[in-house]
Amino acid sequence: MAGQKIIDENGTIFEVYGLVPNGRGLLNGISSLLVHGKFEGNIVNLVDEPKGVTNEN
Repeated sequence: MAGQKIIDENGTIFEVYGLVPNGRGLLNGISSLLVHGKFEGNIVNLVDEPKGVTNEN
């Protein structure tokens, strides 16, 4: 999951830096994603990028 990009409801793109198991929630398949910045909303959409294309500044 690290390196995958996700997008929030406002269209802001975040890179996932890690996945943290969430104790008891893990039994229900719940984990937390580590991203830099403030993620808005409750919906996580994965961003599909063509292979070989990066979004580096």
